[in-house]
Amino acid sequence: MTSFMPIRRVWLCAVYGGLALLSGCGGSSTGPSNTPPPPPPPKSCSISLNALRPPCPPNVSCVTPSCTSTNVNACGTMSSPNWTAFQSIVGNPAIQAVNLAVPWSSVETSQQGYDFSALDAQINFYQANYPSTKVNLMLIPISYSSNGNNPSGGVNYFTPQYVFSSSWASDAQVVTANGGVTPNALDVVTCASSGYAGDISVPNSGYPVVYEAPFYVAYQNFISAVIKHYNTGFSNIGHMRFGLSVGDETDAYCTAAMQALPAPNTFGGASTWEPYIAMMSNFEKSQSPTFQILNALNSLNTDPGPTLPDFEAKTAVANGFGFGSNGWQKSDILASQTGGTCTSDWCALFDQYAGQVPLELQTATPSDPTDSDPSNPTGSLVNLIPIAAQHHATILELSLPDLYLAFQPNYSGPNASFAAAYNSALTNACSQ
Repeated sequence: MTSFMPIRRVWLCAVYGGLALLSGCGGSSTGPSNTPPPPPPPKSCSISLNALRPPCPPNVSCVTPSCTSTNVNACGTMSSPNWTAFQSIVGNPAIQAVNLAVPWSSVETSQQGYDFSALDAQINFYQANYPSTKVNLMLIPISYSSNGNNPSGGVNYFTPQYVFSSSWASDAQVVTANGGVTPNALDVVTCASSGYAGDISVPNSGYPVVYEAPFYVAYQNFISAVIKHYNTGFSNIGHMRFGLSVGDETDAYCTAAMQALPAPNTFGGASTWEPYIAMMSNFEKSQSPTFQILNALNSLNTDPGPTLPDFEAKTAVANGFGFGSNGWQKSDILASQTGGTCTSDWCALFDQYAGQVPLELQTATPSDPTDSDPSNPTGSLVNLIPIAAQHHATILELSLPDLYLAFQPNYSGPNASFAAAYNSALTNACSQ
């Protein structure tokens, strides 16, 4: 097509040449204009605030884990919240969405038997009572050990139990995916931690080897069922993120234990993990979701640096998916200011793909408004938010304690003296 463009331009000049109006065609005798070209428009800023793991609404039977006294990662030091407290902020127009954490086994209640009724009831509650609030789903195939649901020795109860069985390993779907060879039952490894600093894992947490066919075939069936169910009839669905490992993320946990597995299941770092991430992301795309999909960025402890996040971002964007980091923290501030690498390289990758797909950040922990607790990696949102805006973040996933501090009327809880500063920082996120 481009080879014909010069001919078209000559034709246009011949038609309009007598009018001597098209300086680009040589029709003007006054020479080039001295007026400088207008500057490029600034990249727009639009940031959506999402409430993480809200409590169960009244008269609704919930299967989604929210901020509870046993879920330290969600709650920080806050006691188990109730709906009355959350109701004081959920109608605030500054909070555009709620993010529900959905364990795989809460929906797939029997082998390929999917029960969406409880999850639908939550989604429909928001549609009926808060129609301007979107509902985002964070699908979790494997539980964090800190929730108390992992028995010693290692089967994880967010993963349906049939996935670990020999009968499932010999199922035709699994055998076909495994190149026609019946695999052994799904490997489950245990470890004291994943190797990441600040990891909340404890000894004997069971981690199913996700890149083995018994796991990923079952999870693909689940992904397909979820997308098919929510593709129509749920206008308040905002986005979904399918965790491809523990939680709603893509971390490779227990890597040392997986490296000790015999061939062909030995973990080989990026050479094992990248094909798995690509296969699963491409599978999600093949299901033709009508809503936005997000993917997570994570680095491998066996392959430190931005290599894996760069691959994950490219894969997400190629499929039209957003991406982001669930480890947003105060160390990112210095990294951004000095040209260093932010957590999972999100600063550089957000700059690279700004305006193309949604870009999401979730704090590593509930924040520390005082910015003085050395054990809190997140620090103050007042300091963090300008970095998020500078690097074009479009979604901020925030814990309930932080949202209560910012938006609860007459807030009198911990760190109440910071309420006005948090309200200003979150309400004016784009102008920080």
